[in-house]
Amino acid sequence: MFSLQWFAIYSAIALCVTFLEHIFHHFGYRNRFIIAFKQLFEVPYTLVHEFSHAIVALITSGKIKRITLHHNLSGSVVSSSSNRIGRFFTTFAGYTLPCYIAFLFIWLLHINPVFPLYGYLVIAIFSAIFIRNVYGFFWIIGFISLVGVITWKAPLAITWHLSYFLVTLLFVAALYGGYRIFLLAFQQPQIQHDASILAMQTRIPAQVWGIVFFLHNILVGGCILYYFLLT
Repeated sequence: MFSLQWFAIYSAIALCVTFLEHIFHHFGYRNRFIIAFKQLFEVPYTLVHEFSHAIVALITSGKIKRITLHHNLSGSVVSSSSNRIGRFFTTFAGYTLPCYIAFLFIWLLHINPVFPLYGYLVIAIFSAIFIRNVYGFFWIIGFISLVGVITWKAPLAITWHLSYFLVTLLFVAALYGGYRIFLLAFQQPQIQHDASILAMQTRIPAQVWGIVFFLHNILVGGCILYYFLLT
């Protein structure tokens, strides 16, 4: 049975850490503990974000050259596609598809709390095939091992809480991702990020894509809240 109480508790924790890191960064205060905590909280989102780029590249007949996972728990995907539409959707998927995966995982929580962990394992094993850096290899093997052991060996209560924790982290980070790319599009449109890449591909300003990402994620997040959490 779905527990709104635990979903709200884990979501509140993720929101507090995200908010504190954002406020500290805004005022130039770099608290290592909060930064490390925030980066750790973004592990599920980083995995799903890079998976989103990679799976859409394959669906649109592109090729994945490599997935890289970095020491700061960020990541990148290098892919190639022979058509502009494929390149567009591959780039566009990074900040949009995680919202729908969060939607799916919350739906699975209502059916069986263990099911989202299976989903995470599928995503991680798929991503591991294309990882080419040593740190990323140990990163993904560690994630697969941890989730796999807890899923099949740990007491049901621990498995249940891990699933809620990872799903709420993805949900909060997916919503925050739209806000983050919105800020980047306006504050640093010249650096390489998904909004600036879309601007180069479409000749539509990065700021417009930042607004599109932000509004899209708010809309999907609102649908998740309405259909799964508030009714």
